Amino acid sequence: DDNSMLSTGNKKLDDSAPEITGLEYKDETTLEHAKYFKLYHYAKGITLLEVDMTTDTARKPETVDSGKENAKTEAADYLNAEIHGQTVGFGGSMTLEELRLWERLSTHNTVYSHLHGYSLGPEAANAQIYISSVNGIAETGEIILIDGIGNRASSVLYGHKKVYLVIGRNKIAPNYSQAVWRARNIAAPLNAHRKKMA
Repeated sequence: DDNSMLSTGNKKLDDSAPEITGLEYKDETTLEHAKYFKLYHYAKGITLLEVDMTTDTARKPETVDSGKENAKTEAADYLNAEIHGQTVGFGGSMTLEELRLWERLSTHNTVYSHLHGYSLGPEAANAQIYISSVNGIAETGEIILIDGIGNRASSVLYGHKKVYLVIGRNKIAPNYSQAVWRARNIAAPLNAHRKKMA
């Protein structure tokens, strides 16, 4: 069963910050009422926003969707309050679309995203803030990002005042090889299909 590769993808939020190879962990932002996400800060201005987007955050099936929606709303509320009066670039991400971040941030920031009518040109690449998701992340610290033309990968690595990675629990795998498996066999085919490349 291919899904067994991702057996830990439905557990709750981590108790401590994930180790990310090549990035020094700095601190965690503690938010009093945040039940569905955590914020970890690393060197080079990188912030990891871990979101509990599992479908098993509640025991009763009729309340499962409300738990998932609460997680999305909490994460979007945080980013909406944190980012104000900035230029913001988005990586093409269905996670960001699910959070409806474009609609929220556009009311008080200048937001660039090729999913909302902008080109893949310099606007998002030169923005003060960059927000993206990734295709997979290993509990051992490696981030997997398969990118069609390199716009997300380059922007996550270089040139912005601050980078936010919004990562749902569905993207977390126990180790590097399983995170790569997830990126290649789940995320990449879905993206290719969505872009009509398959």
